[in-house]
Amino acid sequence: MGGLNADPIFVASQETLEPTLLDEENQTPRMGIAALAAIISPFVAQAQCETWVNPSATSGWNDFTTTFGGAPCDDGTGCPFNEITAFQIWADEAYAMDNVALGGSYTFSACNGVGGTAWDIEFTVIAPSGAVDASGLDAGSVCEITWTASEAGNYLIVVSEVGACGVSTNQAVDNGFPAITCVSSPATQCAPSTACDTWVNPTDSTGWSDFNTSFGGAPCDDGSGCPFNELTAFEIWADEAYAMDNCVAGGAYTFSACNGTGGAAWPIQFTIVAPSGAVDASGLDAGSTCALTWTCSESGTYRIVVSEAGACGVSTNQAVDNGFPAITCVSSPATQCAPSTACDTWVNPTDSTGWSDFNTSFGGAPCDDGSGCPFNELTAFEIWADEAYAMDNCVAGGAYTFSACNGTGGAAWPIQFTIVAPSGAVDASGLDAGSTCALTWTCSESGTYRIVVSEAGDCGTSANQAVDNGFPAITCVSSPETACLGTGIALHPKVSATIFPNPNTGVFTLGLHGDPIGNISIEVVDLRGRTVWSRTMSAVSGTNLDLSGTTPGTYYVRLTAADFVIEEKLVILGR
Repeated sequence: MGGLNADPIFVASQETLEPTLLDEENQTPRMGIAALAAIISPFVAQAQCETWVNPSATSGWNDFTTTFGGAPCDDGTGCPFNEITAFQIWADEAYAMDNVALGGSYTFSACNGVGGTAWDIEFTVIAPSGAVDASGLDAGSVCEITWTASEAGNYLIVVSEVGACGVSTNQAVDNGFPAITCVSSPATQCAPSTACDTWVNPTDSTGWSDFNTSFGGAPCDDGSGCPFNELTAFEIWADEAYAMDNCVAGGAYTFSACNGTGGAAWPIQFTIVAPSGAVDASGLDAGSTCALTWTCSESGTYRIVVSEAGACGVSTNQAVDNGFPAITCVSSPATQCAPSTACDTWVNPTDSTGWSDFNTSFGGAPCDDGSGCPFNELTAFEIWADEAYAMDNCVAGGAYTFSACNGTGGAAWPIQFTIVAPSGAVDASGLDAGSTCALTWTCSESGTYRIVVSEAGDCGTSANQAVDNGFPAITCVSSPETACLGTGIALHPKVSATIFPNPNTGVFTLGLHGDPIGNISIEVVDLRGRTVWSRTMSAVSGTNLDLSGTTPGTYYVRLTAADFVIEEKLVILGR
């Protein structure tokens, strides 16, 4: 090319970054390769890092989800700047962020506080599929990265020290407050709220307790993965709610109704209501017609409200099947199963019986007579370690709280309660989150329960078997299951009904007292209003009924005549 009238060729000098011409005669460069690399390197993609340590090697801190509901969106006033100021970023950690929108642009930063000056930051943005959307930093920045989401869902933002992916010595060195914002666009506009916190069944303020009685509440990962807990005895109906105990703040769960009818009968909408009444999520997962995933902002009992889209609380499909309700979790430190705290060994009054004071003083388990659940406390003595209390008349599906919060109130030694069902199964153990003296549980069976009182870490062998630690007390959570029996609704003041025995195994005597006139319709209905048995009779009193083939649970016996309607609660036990 020396004989051609070509444009000059530029190379870089080892001494300077200014371009220098080649010698036109021999094309010998007067500059080295190192300087050329210095010029090219700003245009080479920065290395991505997909290895981190905290909170685990596969999950991310969920503070953006629990504090702000996940990815930010523009509500019409611009994108918010959501910053967490309780702590600063460390190397080799990741942050999880729900509700990222496909095509939405976001900026993750740590520019305030230390602001990226403690060590050299590198961010890697990982999509739900595991693909890397972006890495490095914005041009000219030491503390932020902007990217456009290639997928919708839960993203991970990995924080690394440049050149020390997963092995930084700065894993506990502050380097700026983590923050997220978005770029206003149609993709990041806030969606209209789909939340519906109005429902009808089982009441307008409670939820079906089947997940609690069948599975013990929210699922957890026992090391083999999160279970898929599905109820196949019935399908969801519109305008009902499900209660789920033991949800963990920061835990992610998926509620679905994808099997059976699978959401095809009417358009589903779910609303996730936290214990405080706040709405954690609503609608459905992107692309789904039957499932919603959310991250709990609180611990405790959640309600999952099932609605027909566009018909909040007023659906005409309140008795139309639309899929088996199911719950699962997303494996993470938050959803790991806690080590068992159950203790079914005790000493007093014997090693197999419980003190009967709740039965002799209050007739057993408390119930709501229409004025709310009573707080039944024994103040003649306080609890001791390694003893048990017997409590008759517990109702399957009913929720109760045993406590020893008054008097010494759990200050003498660390309390642990274990709730033993009539069959010997353990319904619950430990204490309520944040409590030192109370435990709430939902009964999986009906009958006589035993509440075992232990010293934590000293099951059956405590040195505090004669040390006072709080007055024992029991209350209930108002629901159809804990409504008092024998408080039937009668539109005729001279007519009443009785069921004996109650609870029973399905075989019982129905009595009608007073002066009924004409034929009487008898229906046995479940808590969903479904008729499981019916008959019309002219004489009812002393009638023996055999419903022993009926599924154990709570029912209502409804007697209807020309001049009255009576409903009595019926509890059928398992054999």
